Order: sequence, then C-alpha cells, then structure tokens
Amino acid sequence: MLKVFFKISILTIIILTIACKKKTDNVLFSGTVLEPNMQINLSDVKVILSAQVVESGTWSTNYTTLSSTTTDSEGNFNFEVESQRVSNYKISISRTNYFDNYFIISPENVTEGEDYTDTYDIFSESVLEINLENQYPVDSEDHITYSIEGQTFSCSNCCSESENVFTGTNVNEIITCKLPGHQTIKITYMVVKGGNTNIYNISKYITEFETVSVNIFY
Repeated sequence: MLKVFFKISILTIIILTIACKKKTDNVLFSGTVLEPNMQINLSDVKVILSAQVVESGTWSTNYTTLSSTTTDSEGNFNFEVESQRVSNYKISISRTNYFDNYFIISPENVTEGEDYTDTYDIFSESVLEINLENQYPVDSEDHITYSIEGQTFSCSNCCSESENVFTGTNVNEIITCKLPGHQTIKITYMVVKGGNTNIYNISKYITEFETVSVNIFY
C-alpha cells in the first residue's frame, strides 16, 4: 500500500513539475489600446504579436506571426505564447479609420512566466484639404512656402512636416493629406511678391474622421 502511495506521489510531482515548467516557459503580453488625442480606450482593435525568429540557424529579418486577437470593450488584450529564441517582438495594431501603428519590444525586456504590459497608441484618421491659389499674381517670381506644425503622429502617408514651395503666377492647387484628428494644427506660410515678404499663420482644429478644408489665397 505504501509502495502504491509512493508511486502516486512521485507521479503527481512529475505532473505538477511539467505543468509549472510549461507555464513558466511561456511569454505573456498584455496591454491597452488608447486613442491619445481623445483619451479613450478602443475596442475591436486588431492586435498581432509577431517576432523575428531563428530560421535555418540564422536570425530572420522578417516577422513571423505568433498570435492575433482583438481588444475587448475596455480596450484590453493579452497573449500567451511559447518562449523561443527571437531577436525582436512586434505588436501591431490596426482599426478602420485609424492609423496603423506598431511597437518593437526587445526580448531583453521580456521575462518568461511574467506579464509584459504596456499602453499602445493608435490615432484617429482625418484628412486636411488645402486650397492654394495665387489670386493676385504679380510676376513669375511670385513665391509661397508653407509648412504644417503640431501634428501628434508622424507616418509615411501623413501630411508632410517639411516646407512646401510653389512658384509662379498660375498656382491653383488642391492638396490633400492625412493626419490625426481631434487636435489643433498650425499652418505657417510665407508669401513673396514684388520684392515684399509677408508671413501668416492659420490655426485649425482637425475634427476626427472628417475632411477639414483650409483656404490659402494670396
């Protein structure tokens, strides 16, 4: 009887050891997705956890998807995946009418069996439409330079933050670009005509999810 009890005890210890080992060998990620301009947590955001893993004995520069989910009604999400050798983790977030965003996480900051948690920003998407027209031309040396300041998020398809230059008498352009909503931007433009230089500023509130128009007639 004692021998049977001893075997059962050993088996129980082995099972518990395997179970504990499996749990601590996993890596856990959790977080909240926030629209920082509006200060609201977002539900139904697609969240993808990926990593640069070892392939054929070498580090891959590509990211392999490990798991995906969507945020709950309070903007929260979590992952639990098997630990493996990686050079970087990446959390990518996306939702319709919002700018995609991603975050690189070093494996040095991730501990097996412990939850890595953070807040992840995603910005609402709006469109800025600039109606630019030289209504009072002087000569071919007419010159206008404008720039957009105060954007809370920069991306490859966002409005350029560099100076935009137009020269001549026949300037009549409609320029559209995307930028985060629920913020106030400043458009600074300089007009040179007939040797005179004037600088102007326009402050404009950008409503989330809408197209906002600005007229620059000079």
